[in-house]
Formats: sequence, C-alpha cells, structure tokens
Amino acid sequence: MDFTLYFAVILVVFALIFLFSVVKIVPQGREFTVERFGKYTKT
Repeated sequence: MDFTLYFAVILVVFALIFLFSVVKIVPQGREFTVERFGKYTKT
C-alpha cells in the first residue's frame, strides 16, 4: 500500500471520531441546549 491510501484511511478515522464526539443523541422526553459554534440556538 502506498502513502496516499494510508493517509485516506487515517483521515476517515479522524473524521468518524470527530463526528461521533460532536453528535449527541437526546433521549425521548428530555431537552438539551442546542449550540451552534458555541452560540445558543434553542432548547
């Protein structure tokens, strides 16, 4: 395997880790504060 394939795999892994750390699943019946780029949006 060449360097480009290794780089692509590492990039995808970091993207998935970032995505799962940012997205939060809110249980039904609960309310969480929504922030976009640190700014309050809604509850």
